[in-house]
Formats: sequence, structure tokens, C-alpha cells
Amino acid sequence: MGHNHSRYVPILPPKAKLYPYEREAGVLTRVTSYPIPFWKNAAEPIEGVFVSLHFLFAAGNLNAEIRLDPDIYYLRDEVVASVQAFTWGYDSYHPHRVFAWHCYDRRSRIPHWVGRSDWYVNQDATLRKMRMHFTDQSTAPAGHYGNARSVRDFEDLAMIRLVAS
Repeated sequence: MGHNHSRYVPILPPKAKLYPYEREAGVLTRVTSYPIPFWKNAAEPIEGVFVSLHFLFAAGNLNAEIRLDPDIYYLRDEVVASVQAFTWGYDSYHPHRVFAWHCYDRRSRIPHWVGRSDWYVNQDATLRKMRMHFTDQSTAPAGHYGNARSVRDFEDLAMIRLVAS
């Protein structure tokens, strides 16, 4: 079942910015994208807050500094990675010109969650961990967050609390 990715044309415009989308048990867990207004007139990348792990370009040392937690289950990892990158001093930008895209076509592959009746077990543990780390950074493993900026600084930039009171 071959798929010729060289001819793939994205359905949605890739000139988009990520925004908070969904909470679970009061914890911000998902982001979504909306088109950037007037992107055709943009002369440079658009400042962002959240990162998308399927479309992330950075210096190679990002991978050494930001260690993704294998216990943070799918989709929620983008919120966690956004906070981690920010606390390590990385700034997020969204491209204003199309130079690459990610083929996210579920017709050509089987997603990891299909056939997993235990998916919610991972989700519940993830929510507990996210709540704990966002509200008390000292509970996170050493090196999880950087020292350049705080989680609260991230919340201020994003204009949203990661854990609703």
C-alpha cells in the first residue's frame, strides 16, 4: 500500500497559528490551528506561543535540552512541549510562507490509538502528571523545565492558565 507523498497537497492552508483548544479535568490539553489573517501580507514569521510537534524546526540542541516525557500521552504532549521550550528560552514562530508540510492523512496509515481499549488509562495518568507539573514545577524531574522563564511567564504570554481553578 504505497503512498506517493511527493504529490501530497495539504487540504488546509498551512499558514496557521496555534491556539488553546480543549481542557480535560481543568487542564489545558490540546491546541488547534486557525488561519493567520492577512498571511499573504506578512513579511516575516508570526510570533507564536504553542508548538506543533509534527511541524517543529529548531537548533539540534533543542532535542538535548527538552526531553519529552514518554508518559505524556498523544496530543497533550504539544502543550507540555510548548511550556518546556518556553522555559528553556525558545521562542515560537509560525511560518508565513509555505516551505514544507506534514502529511497527516489517516487514510494511508493506522493511528496508534486504534485498537487500544486502554487508551484512557494513559490519558488519566497524563492529566494527573500535567496538573501536578503545571501547578508545582518542583514535582517535575530535574531538567524538565528550563530556568530562562517560568511556567507562569508562559501562562501570561499565552493569556491562559494551564490549570483552571
